[in-house]
Amino acid sequence: MGLYEFNRKKEYREDWIFILDMTIELGAAKCLVVLGISQEKFTRIVKEEVRSLQHEDVEVLSLEIMDKSPGTVILEKLKKLAECVGTPVQIISDWGSDIKKGINLYKEENPGVILTYDITHKMANLLKKELLPDENFKTFLRQCSLTRQKVQQTKLYFLIPPKQRTKARYHNVDVLIEWAIKVIEYEKHQDFSQISTTYNLDDKALFLLSFTLDVDILNILKNLTPFVYKNRQEFTEALMKHLGKELCVVHGEIICQHSDLGRRSFYHKFGWLFNYEQDLDTYTEIFTQIHSVQKQLKTQGLHSESLKEWLKTISIDSLTPKGQKFHEKMIAYLTFETNQIPVGQILLGTSDIVESLFGKYKFFAARRPLKDIGASILLIPLFTLKITTSSVKQAMESIRFIDVISWTESIFGSSMLSQRRNLKFANISDTEPA
Repeated sequence: MGLYEFNRKKEYREDWIFILDMTIELGAAKCLVVLGISQEKFTRIVKEEVRSLQHEDVEVLSLEIMDKSPGTVILEKLKKLAECVGTPVQIISDWGSDIKKGINLYKEENPGVILTYDITHKMANLLKKELLPDENFKTFLRQCSLTRQKVQQTKLYFLIPPKQRTKARYHNVDVLIEWAIKVIEYEKHQDFSQISTTYNLDDKALFLLSFTLDVDILNILKNLTPFVYKNRQEFTEALMKHLGKELCVVHGEIICQHSDLGRRSFYHKFGWLFNYEQDLDTYTEIFTQIHSVQKQLKTQGLHSESLKEWLKTISIDSLTPKGQKFHEKMIAYLTFETNQIPVGQILLGTSDIVESLFGKYKFFAARRPLKDIGASILLIPLFTLKITTSSVKQAMESIRFIDVISWTESIFGSSMLSQRRNLKFANISDTEPA
């Protein structure tokens, strides 16, 4: 079915929007994918349904396997595609170096084509420039990583920081900020029973209380040191018995706080987080702006009035200096992009759809023994199909299995797996793997 969709003749139009990206697996081969959606169809989606694109909204116009991808090669692929389906009105991509060179060369030959820098990658790039020099942010990331290691096999696991990406790190920094804010909110409730319900007035608690309580009271409290109490009520009853009602009313709360083992465990592992509360407020301002502009462009498209509409959603006066500085950078980006678009036209503001298809492809392709690009690349056009009885029937009547084998061999030759099978490994007499 993937090969059927790949081979299907695409409609020749003058309003195609090309969405470009490159996927790289292990091995030398790269795959350039060009998705397409007509401007007419995209305009209808954002006006009538006000939503972002789904896989079935787009078509795979081109799927090119190559060992090298200089700008000149990208240019030739775009020219060849345009001859078959028509010159696009817009090309959008993440502006990877090779793709950017290729589409810039294409624009030199086709000045009317609008080139757009994907909003998601642009925001990640702005974030990187904003946060990379920020020493507080660097230490925040390090602390998150260390805390993750320390709590992953403890009762505090439910509070564990999200795993950080090793690649494209600035695409998911917001989840760490959201996590930090949620942990701070959790602390405000002062209920640490999920961690531990027990209370123990041990030497550490007595030491901390020595800064606020008289020696006479501390001497009385030493009688409680050997015992671990199941919950706050049991501990409070013991305090009442030894201190009396009057002293309990005055000092009971602070004694309970220092004796709460759940609370102490929380602050021991997450206390560092409260040094970043002011920074988190600034980061939240930045991410609020990013989320709002991304939501607008993904559901309403990019047009000449996009900047004006977005500015209505942001209160500049309430922003911190860093928030205002970032705001100015976003205005510069939106000004550049919207000035290219003729009044009344709506274009695509994000290439997220191709990233999503790559993610789905890699999920299924992960089952392969080796991670080189092979016949499984035909999953990508398959994902854009709305699978019905008739579409399955057409594919099965049009494409034979031998056609898939022939296509694979013509494009890739001998696969890594078949080459690996030809190696003569030592025959070890041992238990066979399952």
